[in-house]
Amino acid sequence: MTDVLFGLAVYLSGMIRSIAFAALAACSSGKSSAPPPSAPQQPAGPPGYATMTPEQRCAATAPRTRACTTDLMVQLVHEIDDAPTGMDSALRETPEVDADGAKRIHETFCVAERELNAFSDAVVACWSATSCSELAACVGKHGGI
Repeated sequence: MTDVLFGLAVYLSGMIRSIAFAALAACSSGKSSAPPPSAPQQPAGPPGYATMTPEQRCAATAPRTRACTTDLMVQLVHEIDDAPTGMDSALRETPEVDADGAKRIHETFCVAERELNAFSDAVVACWSATSCSELAACVGKHGGI
């Protein structure tokens, strides 16, 4: 599954690499959206998130998304208008991504967005999601995918 997901991530990042790098170069500071209020027992995101650099934000949100790599990739496929038919099913039917693959896919999500910090900010906005499918749908809703 790692090869399939990593291949899809590389393919997608290649498609939008020029857009992402142009956006990163054009933005001198990222727009940070505050996470929604959460239950007292739920953290509102990584401590100090608002003052982190884009690279630090990406690293700080990785632990929250690593276990949800498949759901995030399926959400990405749903967001692509011309995605191959059955790609979401193929992703669900393959074995889970290993930790190294999940980290690389997370990092690809971080740099492949048109807006600086879009993916990381969406993850923080969805920090209190209780399941991977809920997290992925929420991240998509908040413009992170």
